[in-house]
Amino acid sequence: MSERKIIHSVRRALDILEFTGSRPKGVKLSTITTYLKFSKSAVYKTVTTLVAQGFLERYGSPSRFRLSAIVEGIRKRQVQRDRAFVLPAMPLVATAARALRCKVMISQMLGGIVASRLHAQDDKQEALHYWHSGRVAPYGTAVLFLAFMEPYERAIYRERNPWSAKDKEYWNSFPTMEAFLPLIRKTGRVAFVKNAMFRCAAPVLDPKDEMVAMVSASKPFGDLRDGEAKACLREMLRISRILSGQLVSLSGTPSSDKTEGVKASEWTDDLLVPTENTVRL
Repeated sequence: MSERKIIHSVRRALDILEFTGSRPKGVKLSTITTYLKFSKSAVYKTVTTLVAQGFLERYGSPSRFRLSAIVEGIRKRQVQRDRAFVLPAMPLVATAARALRCKVMISQMLGGIVASRLHAQDDKQEALHYWHSGRVAPYGTAVLFLAFMEPYERAIYRERNPWSAKDKEYWNSFPTMEAFLPLIRKTGRVAFVKNAMFRCAAPVLDPKDEMVAMVSASKPFGDLRDGEAKACLREMLRISRILSGQLVSLSGTPSSDKTEGVKASEWTDDLLVPTENTVRL
């Protein structure tokens, strides 16, 4: 779909509904503004309209907003489908975190931002967190989402997530990151070491070969044993294949042969190496 066909006010309203639906206790206007990077005026006008039309409810003091009963019914059906995808991932994520002694996470796009939906960390007693909805750094391993976006979607993503000095923790510059995107899409994974942290990720694809989630791992580089970086990436690829296959099974739809992007059968287990942000491991 071209950018000219996108009605941005409608997209903003849908992003706000999607984000609000991820917070069972509701959200404040300031939270929506902070997370989704819309102006205070745009958020106020959009939320006020959604309340007036019966899509959101206002409650409490100070005011919070949650989905109305009408929209909540739609959300619950979505949650059922989401759990059918996430539940099979739970043992995979927990086992990988223990075996690899690292943090493993599944993230999805939520209201235009990348959010953690499930994560496990080996050194935490509360090993598994579901529906976490914590914001993921937009230009870390989340660049995997950028690689699978259309150009107009990338423009919206960049507007929502302005490049900052903090993003240099992952890439030396925005052009460096952008130049890397075609290779990420072609190979279907990202792996790099920056600021003494090893990170890798692989995409979960739906039956149309569109990216719907990301499975990622991170670990201090100094804690990696021999061969463990490749083992992390292989495990992320293995989990992503299983989950992609799960989505195909749930839909009953055969995978498309026409959609651009990596197919599971084309994935290999070698690491990306071509920029100053990647290392041969």
